[in-house]
Amino acid sequence: MEIKVSKSKLIYGLAFLAILLNEIFEQYIPILVYLDEAMAIFALLYVLMHIAAIKFIPSVQYILLFILITILIGGLGNYYWNYQSSTIAIWKDVLAYIKAPIIACALIVRKRISKKNDDVALNVAYTISTYFVTTTFIFGMISLVKDIGMSYDLRRGILSFKFLYTHPTFLASSLVLTSVVLVAYNKPTFIPKKIFYIENLITLVLTMRDKAFAYVVLFIVLIFIIPDFRKIPKSVIPIAIIAAFAIAYFISRNKLQEYMTWSWSPREALYTGSFYVLKKCFPIGSGFATFANSLSGEYYSKLYYLLGMSLKPGVNPSDYVDLGDAGMAYYIAQFGIIGLMLFVAILIIIFKVATSIYKNDVEKIKAVMLIIGYIFISIFFEAVLTNESGAMVMVALFIYLGAETNKMSEARNAD
Repeated sequence: MEIKVSKSKLIYGLAFLAILLNEIFEQYIPILVYLDEAMAIFALLYVLMHIAAIKFIPSVQYILLFILITILIGGLGNYYWNYQSSTIAIWKDVLAYIKAPIIACALIVRKRISKKNDDVALNVAYTISTYFVTTTFIFGMISLVKDIGMSYDLRRGILSFKFLYTHPTFLASSLVLTSVVLVAYNKPTFIPKKIFYIENLITLVLTMRDKAFAYVVLFIVLIFIIPDFRKIPKSVIPIAIIAAFAIAYFISRNKLQEYMTWSWSPREALYTGSFYVLKKCFPIGSGFATFANSLSGEYYSKLYYLLGMSLKPGVNPSDYVDLGDAGMAYYIAQFGIIGLMLFVAILIIIFKVATSIYKNDVEKIKAVMLIIGYIFISIFFEAVLTNESGAMVMVALFIYLGAETNKMSEARNAD
């Protein structure tokens, strides 16, 4: 019997696998490490090609304006303070900064002008997600009782699970992606979705990452405790979310206290340093490639010498592996109070548009809320929006949650 797969399903499926498994493939095809940068450049070209349509999409206009202002602020910081002398580093960081918002802009434009049915993308992604979740769950259970080469480090007496990725955090990010796809899929299923939910959550816990614990709590609150938030008073939802983060803090409090009390902790040093830079370089910040990202380590920033961080493990010129472990410090230090407010405004606009697009579909709105929560959780622990996770999140938000569920005219008015 011949099985026919439509061209659109094949493209959506391959693209989803590329996003889901890219970090695994990078180990064998190094050029794939630039996939998210290539996506950002393509997105920028797409936006420029459809500049006429953007005149009717105020949300994209505001995002592009705020991006441009931030680039100017960052450039001014570079010129005035001169903490980064490499022009290449500065331009690379500009690309890293615009990556997530420019991809979001391109996908919002696509959502507005394209007649493609993204429910096809959701259907394919759901099938792939079920196989991925079950596979990682099985290997995670095996790794729990016997080390089969898929473990990373010992935490709380358990070997953290990384599957085929180089680090558990990449597995956690992929599981978050599959979890929102599972939630967004609202068609009848042969196997109850709750089974895949449980497999997903257990595997997330096995990564032993703090952000995974917090996300699991948020997922349980939104999906199991509040099955239909339309029937719950609006005042209860923020209380429930705050309670979820409070529980997540309780789970990870020892690790957080370690960061705040250990003077040689890279993350503690980055956050302490970011507020020092915020004050010293007020109000424009220190500029691109100067603080709290890998580029500021590769092209070692003069700021680290000023702050006495050049001798610390994980943030020194020969070992800067931990410089991407404090996402908010990046925005606080490099772009100052003005750039920080613009960054927050960009995120608010992106998620406001997403909720307007999927209005009237509870499952898809919950998926959007989970993505918001994931970014909020992760950005304190990693540079989630400047690495490949940022591109992954935006593609999931505007393609793999499915077709628009609100009338186009209503969604445009929400802009």
